[in-house]
Amino acid sequence: MGRQAKAKGVHLVLAPTVNIHRSPLGGRNFEAFSEDPLLSGYLASNLISGMQEQGVGATVKHFVCNDVETDRTKVDVIVQERALREIYLKPFEIVIREAKPWAVMASYNKVNGLHVSESKHLLDDILRKEWGFDGVIISDWWGSYSTSESLNATLDIEMPGEPIWRGASRITRAVGCGKVSEETVRASAKRVLDLVNRAIESGTPENAPQEEADSPAYRELNRRAAASSVVLLKNEKSILPLQLSNRPRIAVIGPNAIKNVSSGGGSASVNAYHYVSALDGIKAGVASNASVSFAHGCYSDEMLPLMKTVTVSGAEGLDIDLFPHPFDFDAQPLPSPAATVTSETSRMFFFDCLPPVALPITWALCEGIFEPKVTGEYDFGVATTGRAKLFVEGQLVVDNWSEQKASRAFFGMGTPEVKGRMAMTGGQRYKVSIQYSCISALPDRKPGHLGGGILRIGARLAVDKADLLAEAVQLASAADVVILCLGTDSERESEGFDRTTMSLPEEQDELANAVLEASDQVVVVNFSGSPVAMPWAPKATTIVQAWFLGSELGNGLVDILLGNVNPSGKLPVSFPVTLEQNPSYANFPGQNAVIRYEEGLFVGYRHYTTQGMLALFPFGHGLSYTTFEYRDLVVSSQRFTPQKTSIVFTIVNSGALPGDAVVQLYISPISSTVVRPVSELKGFLKLHNLLPGEARSSELSLQPEHLAYWDDSHHSWVIESGRYRLSLGHSSVSMAIETEILVEERVELRGNSLDMLSDIRPRY
Repeated sequence: MGRQAKAKGVHLVLAPTVNIHRSPLGGRNFEAFSEDPLLSGYLASNLISGMQEQGVGATVKHFVCNDVETDRTKVDVIVQERALREIYLKPFEIVIREAKPWAVMASYNKVNGLHVSESKHLLDDILRKEWGFDGVIISDWWGSYSTSESLNATLDIEMPGEPIWRGASRITRAVGCGKVSEETVRASAKRVLDLVNRAIESGTPENAPQEEADSPAYRELNRRAAASSVVLLKNEKSILPLQLSNRPRIAVIGPNAIKNVSSGGGSASVNAYHYVSALDGIKAGVASNASVSFAHGCYSDEMLPLMKTVTVSGAEGLDIDLFPHPFDFDAQPLPSPAATVTSETSRMFFFDCLPPVALPITWALCEGIFEPKVTGEYDFGVATTGRAKLFVEGQLVVDNWSEQKASRAFFGMGTPEVKGRMAMTGGQRYKVSIQYSCISALPDRKPGHLGGGILRIGARLAVDKADLLAEAVQLASAADVVILCLGTDSERESEGFDRTTMSLPEEQDELANAVLEASDQVVVVNFSGSPVAMPWAPKATTIVQAWFLGSELGNGLVDILLGNVNPSGKLPVSFPVTLEQNPSYANFPGQNAVIRYEEGLFVGYRHYTTQGMLALFPFGHGLSYTTFEYRDLVVSSQRFTPQKTSIVFTIVNSGALPGDAVVQLYISPISSTVVRPVSELKGFLKLHNLLPGEARSSELSLQPEHLAYWDDSHHSWVIESGRYRLSLGHSSVSMAIETEILVEERVELRGNSLDMLSDIRPRY
């Protein structure tokens, strides 16, 4: 990632996200790591360290409790101090200690009544003074709401672009009236200059030209990463890995088999150099060893798929003529454009990449050639933050200009997709023209708020839903094995909004039930960034969780399906049976811009294990094509010491295939004077390529902080006296081997958990 960022001329990457998966419905779960703070913190730390070793800075975000997208700029998160410390601050604390990121991004929301960007307690007292962070703190985009308060809280940079609150006159006035000291301004300015110097030292010049960062080596790395991320949830009939010896007939069914589900939506979404769909990956993977057929089964899009066109010159995309403001599309003759650009896609972001003549008010005429494959009626759709009309051969098909409605699209700034239908002849070339202005007809939209705005054009052959389902059932009935590709996509999981349901979009559950009735050789593959409901799971013998696997999705998936790679992925989140089972259910996404974290510490698996509830698939779960056994668990000391405790063990590949083993360490206080989860993840390790019958010894470290809880009364970390169970296992509910350790006296870790090893004293 660091090398690719440098190729793009980037000095500071606005990632990673370490917010907690508090609810399965969180819109940005797909770009965060886990429901567990330790797992989130260490995964992010390794990502950051790798990038910064290349001289590219990382920005850990969104500090803190930005775990909901609904009302995100004003929502007030009411959270107890202990839960704040143990769950929501902990991944940031780990990252600051382990990786030392260049920057931290303050979140939009309030915490306990105060916007984070104005919270001296969070930004200065905890992040800077307690944890020792000396980098820059930046706001989220338009997430700064004051001058004096944010400066005193040590927020350094107001993003993006020209300042609203940090102009010279505002700062001068704040200093002049004594609300902000000169020392505060100078300290902040120095941190910004330190960041500038770091950027200079990286060797990447300002406004560096963007280079292509695509290569066979990068693609192979992405493929390995994709395969390593796949989680095998069920394999009861050992359908996987697929056997190709008899040239089976493989039916690939489902909307996500051909859809681009490389990522969720919003600012984390990027245009990949290439994309391998599940269907393409399966076809290439089985080659001549099997026959592969495809059926949609149903459509699951919230919007129509992006319209595919070519320009007059034959290149993919649209020619875009740009005109100065103000402009009239009805003018005769139409004046010559002030500039012309080309878009490779029909999803266009008219931001700072446009010529100056087109900003900040953008008027554009987009034109391309659309060639339908078959004769029939075609639906066209237009969604935008501005206004647009779509014409086919001069005939108005879609009017999203005169009357507009608001929707959640495009960070809540866009319209719903407005559709029109037209009969077309297969193989005939049609000229499509889109008139666009960034000036919305909606009363609360200001031109230029999103630069030149966003325009999205979709198109697809109109078909009957019943026909799609019948085709899929017929194909499944005739196949030797079915790969059923379901899930969400970037329209359902995105920045800017939260999901309203765990259910799969549109008719996918109906499709799953019908296919599972038609065949008993079905591999269900779910592509999503968050848990989904699977009411058909009891009928399915084989289920794979494939996430949003990036550009090599199809190749990584087929490596798992064929057994070229033995699955080793583990769930970083719990999959509840229903949404109501999740502990945040009653308090998500909040009411009247207030959200109460009333479950406290009991987020995700901490809730399920403590309550004795069975999730559909538990945190840490993931199967392999082989099996593993644990032996010979030994700790370096059965009594607590201020130094780390070594946990030595042996793991044996007891199956018939080579595989990677993921070891999980859980700690449980056997008795406690305070409320604590039954068990918590406190370590993990991946052992690569254990051969059949191989026994390999390894070691995990137990740090004092792993036993501690946050004591609200003393405002410090405390280790209770008593016995603690140390368990190694396959998941949060499947322990393989365990031992105990004794803490003879209560220990208060003075200061903070970063300093605990050098500043431990018994408390009597």
